[in-house]
Amino acid sequence: MKGAPNFEIRLADENDAERLAFIGAETFRSTFGHLYAPADIAAFLAESHSPEAYRRTLTTPDFRVWIAEADGGATVGYAVAGPCGLPVPDLTPNSGEVKRIYLDETARGTGLGARLMASALEYLRKRFDRIYLSVYSENFPAQRFYERFGFAKIGEYDFMVGEHADPEWMMELGEPETAQIARPCGWNPAWNAARKARILSPQAAETRTPCPTSARSK
Repeated sequence: MKGAPNFEIRLADENDAERLAFIGAETFRSTFGHLYAPADIAAFLAESHSPEAYRRTLTTPDFRVWIAEADGGATVGYAVAGPCGLPVPDLTPNSGEVKRIYLDETARGTGLGARLMASALEYLRKRFDRIYLSVYSENFPAQRFYERFGFAKIGEYDFMVGEHADPEWMMELGEPETAQIARPCGWNPAWNAARKARILSPQAAETRTPCPTSARSK
């Protein structure tokens, strides 16, 4: 029987810009590429997923990037967090944002996404008073994933991919008591990471649920 994948999460630095750009562009293409014209995809990737874009993020104060690696050093995912840049009404100055959680297809359904989220939230809770994120309005698996961490929809805005406007949800993190991540059967590093990051309520931390037959988020 094959064992569970072993992933290591570490803080990224400027030397990781090329790797982040590659997995960011490939993940976006494979997940959302069918929704846009080639020119819109090319413009968006050049602006948001170029090595230069990641170098700017990695060298900007108050931004953090966590990179996940499989055995052998292959990059399989990452998360980005920093000051909030969303058009939230009456946004307070000290607000943070989970800006991205991207996973390679090989890492989906392994719990790595929850571990990356836990890393981002642990950092954001220490630095910011309020925490937000945005998600495509039709990305239902991602919405459910964020809701389990305690995020709730507070509004919508248009997210531009080239010249194409996508309806996007804005979500805000509630108090730990609102998180609904239930403890899975047996030992689970993703659940444990969420518990340690204080994004589970005591009630949720003691709840046990049957292991799902499959779990996959986009």
